Amino acid sequence: MYGFAILTVSDRCSRNENVDTSGPLLRQLIKDCHDQFTVLDYQIVPDDKNILKELLIRWSNRSDVDCILTTGGTGLTSRDITPETTDEIIEKEVPGISLALISASLLVTPMAMLSSFNVNFFPG
Repeated sequence: MYGFAILTVSDRCSRNENVDTSGPLLRQLIKDCHDQFTVLDYQIVPDDKNILKELLIRWSNRSDVDCILTTGGTGLTSRDITPETTDEIIEKEVPGISLALISASLLVTPMAMLSSFNVNFFPG
């Protein structure tokens, strides 16, 4: 069994001003992908560096969490801090997966080139 934790980073979703569609979509994709994949945790947090960092560290220290997926907080505003925050605690970046994700996203929308996301290994 492979355990996933999904984190949506969004001020508006955390205040219930917007409905999170990305987190539930990731949850469904994982469920549909493989019968050995399970979502162990799913949360929505605001674009707050300390909250995000604390939760990522806590999840990375869990022995049952094999993969943490974050969505949101990757735009160009000053509040979009997800990549920069994960960079502070990663063990190793995996740029090839990031490039593949950007390439696939560009097939959907040219706006994908404005996203600043990354794929990382966390210690633990």
